[in-house]
Amino acid sequence: MKIGLLHAGQPNDGIRRYSEILSWGFKRYQHATIGDEVLAGPDPASVCIVAQKLSQVDIAHVQLRCLRGSITLAPEIGPGDHVTFQFFERTRAPIVATIHDVSTASCNENACQQIAKLASMCCQLLVFTRQDREKLLPYVPSEKLYIMPHFVEPRRIVAEKDEAKRMLGLPDTPVITVLGKIYFRKGYHVFLEAFSRLPQNCFAVLAGRPADIGSSQSYAEQLVSFIEKQGLVQRIRITGYLPDELLDYYLAATDLAVCPFLQSAASGSISSWISHRKPVLASDLPSLREYDLIAPGAIQFCPPNNSQALADAIQKQLEASNSQTQNDALKQVHQVLQLKEISRRHHQVYRRAQVVSHLNNARRTTREEADVAPKRFALISHPRCGTHMLRTMLMQHPGVDIHDEIFNDESPKTEAYRQMTTSQVLHGLGGSPRGAMPGFLLHLVHGVGPWSDVWQKLADDPEFRFIALKRRNHLARFVSMAKASQLRHWQVYRDEEVPKTSPVYVDPLEFEQDCYAYDERWNLFESLVPQQQRLTVWYEELDEEPEVPWRSITNHLQLDDLPCPEPKTIKVGDELRSEIANYEQLENYFKNSPLEACFANDP
Repeated sequence: MKIGLLHAGQPNDGIRRYSEILSWGFKRYQHATIGDEVLAGPDPASVCIVAQKLSQVDIAHVQLRCLRGSITLAPEIGPGDHVTFQFFERTRAPIVATIHDVSTASCNENACQQIAKLASMCCQLLVFTRQDREKLLPYVPSEKLYIMPHFVEPRRIVAEKDEAKRMLGLPDTPVITVLGKIYFRKGYHVFLEAFSRLPQNCFAVLAGRPADIGSSQSYAEQLVSFIEKQGLVQRIRITGYLPDELLDYYLAATDLAVCPFLQSAASGSISSWISHRKPVLASDLPSLREYDLIAPGAIQFCPPNNSQALADAIQKQLEASNSQTQNDALKQVHQVLQLKEISRRHHQVYRRAQVVSHLNNARRTTREEADVAPKRFALISHPRCGTHMLRTMLMQHPGVDIHDEIFNDESPKTEAYRQMTTSQVLHGLGGSPRGAMPGFLLHLVHGVGPWSDVWQKLADDPEFRFIALKRRNHLARFVSMAKASQLRHWQVYRDEEVPKTSPVYVDPLEFEQDCYAYDERWNLFESLVPQQQRLTVWYEELDEEPEVPWRSITNHLQLDDLPCPEPKTIKVGDELRSEIANYEQLENYFKNSPLEACFANDP
């Protein structure tokens, strides 16, 4: 798969830098083929050239920002400019778009309406937090919104704290740092008011420069004036823009990071602090509270826009420095949000977007369905839903011959078919030596690589029948996949000895997104395939009370004399409570949500 990333904005722009770091991560960790394109300016010629280049890739990924009540690719393009929409219209590749600053005031009703229009031109919209997703749900279909947490940027530890202070000429006293561009909603003024109340031995670093908007320059001047009036000049350093190497020294020299934001979307500055495992004190905002879902206590919070509360919290945090509990929580956050992991999640989104694009193309095909007897069939499912066990059961019938995962681009079993077209595979494998009806096993994540048109071909063939095998308990499926990935052991039989694994940690956000993706794929499949050609079978019923679903399967395929399996034949595994390390945290997190049912009957 070739991925095209669009980098828009000035070289030091934070969102452009985010995109460039992602690109580096894909190359470094996913070994992906990347096409980097830079949008040089807002003129139509530049947009046409870039859109044309990105039309040649498999997936195009762009960054969008909410700016003064509008959506744009970069500040230079201007809010509300038609250039952003022109780019989307001219790009022929499936588009994945990340939207920044959704939870800020810039993302007002007008911006949300623009996002709704752009969503119709995308395969997937990525947002950073649950708050972002909830804000956009009235405007964008839920299956198009995917939560992608901000990565923790890989940064070098260039020096120990004391050494870094000496090299930067900082005093050997507690150094408190606020990082990022200087503008009003970052809350620098709140920090300075709080700092003026702190003991004389504290030193502050404002590590940033004014943002590139007119009001930010006057805001910075007001901060300097406050510093002078309060007699804080000798205790505060304003660095201006910091190149990466120098920034690493300031990160290393810091005793406490403060993020006094008035509003916040995803925070690149918090990610930088986490990369250095520095204690962080931040405003208690919903988007920042999501770090607690990963590791409670990693970030300390205080009320926003309250200088006295901030001063008290800073003093308390300095007195409790080097807390082992907070250090351990920061390490856990770093592990979950490291660039390697987030680039892997992006790659999963790209694969799904590619499948969605193909399904949508197939969905546009209309035809009259002929009432004919089945000549071929497909078992359609997701991994860890009993697909291979059902295949084994059906293969007991002499009139059935099911081919195993031919369209799985990642399976070595497909090597013999890579030079064949989809039609050649579907029709050329119909000649079974025993004259059996051919079947095909497909997971809904298949249909990429050499066979990207497989769903179109299946939908166009009235002689095909489909058995859709679903699993009701999303959590059991998700944990089964995680444990199979640990063991690299994909098919398990009831009497087979499988090595025990330690309980798995389930990231609630990743699990939630997996459920959205699962439902989305089924919705697209069911809109594509006529109802009379498909039969839905539930994994749990086939395992516990198989007689009724088994009769439905044999009738659907017009098979006779196939014995019904015994109950409890499919499911293998232990109770979820013993399989999940953070079971209670998950149960509490999903209380009163649609996924609460996963815990009601722990399989």
